[in-house]
Amino acid sequence: MNEMNSTRELRAHEPLSENLTSEGEFSALSARLPDDFNALMALARSAVDLCDVAVIAGDEGELTKAASIYAAVVSKFAGKGGIEQVSPSSVGAARLVERHCQAEPGTVPRWGEKGEFVIEVDGIRCLVSSRPGKRLLLDWCFEFRAIDVDTQFISGTGYCFETISPMSGMPVDRVASSTFSRLLESGRTYLHREHHGLVASQTLPAWVLALRPAPRRDVTEAPARGQEYQRDIPKGFVHVDVMLPSYQAFIVRKWAKAARAQVAAARAAEKEARRGRYSMETIFKPEQRCEIVFEPREALKNRLGKVVIITSVCDATGTVWAHDDKEVTYRRNRKGRKIAYLDPRCIETAYSMEALRPLT
Repeated sequence: MNEMNSTRELRAHEPLSENLTSEGEFSALSARLPDDFNALMALARSAVDLCDVAVIAGDEGELTKAASIYAAVVSKFAGKGGIEQVSPSSVGAARLVERHCQAEPGTVPRWGEKGEFVIEVDGIRCLVSSRPGKRLLLDWCFEFRAIDVDTQFISGTGYCFETISPMSGMPVDRVASSTFSRLLESGRTYLHREHHGLVASQTLPAWVLALRPAPRRDVTEAPARGQEYQRDIPKGFVHVDVMLPSYQAFIVRKWAKAARAQVAAARAAEKEARRGRYSMETIFKPEQRCEIVFEPREALKNRLGKVVIITSVCDATGTVWAHDDKEVTYRRNRKGRKIAYLDPRCIETAYSMEALRPLT
């Protein structure tokens, strides 16, 4: 009886009672997989369901089980592979399973699903693509692409790639926003002039083009070289972009090297001045009303003074999620029923803690 149970086919949503961490256990699982295409894809979908629940709950054991099932399905299609990684010949099989389990474009995917969605951090919009990494469900690849060419970004090329391990208790969009915020803190910059045209020429999905306000892709409105730096340097410093003879450039480089430490100190002082006397660790908490007191982008200065309500706080990155302090708007449908037309609680934006002043 035990032998029959160990060799029977595995069905979708069937719970596993052991952690499949060794190659022997992985081979035993692979032997139990069905040969039917639809049944295999159903197993992959069940692994995605288990993966999302495990990451949100912080259950590493369940995440390992989900990764084992997912890797076994990929291995079944490719004819080879292992629990820790997919061999180069298995890449096509992994992409096949990804496409079957992917989320709808424009919606935030669950852990385990490939997807594309938009985030906004400090007024900077970014197109995020997420997909399983080399170790499938055990690590994750995030691609960040600039939407507007006239705003700051985490790189001068308008593109950045990051590999991230699933974070317990946080959905995909929160992890993407926290990572983007951390990269902004490391060094934000305007797109390099030579990359304006390249970024603007990239085709955006239709659902991104439908965003309001529309994506700003006009390179004539992007800051020129030199101007793109002048707006992001401390007071008392000037960015100079000139061509000099070698003997003069040698002296200027020495001046620039000596000025870097002063610029870093001035930026830190400005950041501390904006933050004022408020403590990021103790002041901000959910359900708190705050006023926006700092906005780095000129185009969004009209947001200054707006009141928002915090929904969650991330001390590790110094950011909070908040929605506008507005009442729910209602309308009547064709049947005359009163329904919610716009609920501000459903639209959350990530803000830097230094940009907010607590009111309650």
